[in-house]
Amino acid sequence: MLFSSNLFFSSLAISRKIKSPVELIVGALRCLNATTNTQMIAKGLLEIGQGLFYPPNVKGWDGGRAWINSSTLLGRANLIADVLSSDTTRFGGTTLTQYLDQLQVNTIDQAIEHFERLLLAIRLDATTRTKLRESAEAVASDKERQMRSLLHSITSLPICQLG
Repeated sequence: MLFSSNLFFSSLAISRKIKSPVELIVGALRCLNATTNTQMIAKGLLEIGQGLFYPPNVKGWDGGRAWINSSTLLGRANLIADVLSSDTTRFGGTTLTQYLDQLQVNTIDQAIEHFERLLLAIRLDATTRTKLRESAEAVASDKERQMRSLLHSITSLPICQLG
């Protein structure tokens, strides 16, 4: 019943919830069929305020706007960077480039579209899309580094913090 409601898909509901650090990282990993070092993730989550199995009280974490400030945004971006730079991170059991090739995602524009569809609740505007493309093109010709850099840029966007 909830999923068939027009209100569920209205602008009043979409991208109104701030993802917790766990929702951000685990959600991104699941969407990308990715695996990585769970101890690294647990340590990173603890550093940005959501230590797994260590809530501040019996109620748990406050959530919402408490997850967003200059420190936590930087911490989120750094945790994502750590995950993407780790040798243990695999996408469908392979590198990100090989994974995207299997999905027939071959260009930067196709990758932006793919990551947008998987990770963002709302579409990117044309200016952001252009900046992402230019930023990815500026990375060395190594396609793996280019795609990981693009993925990091997208997951660090403010709109990626919303669900």
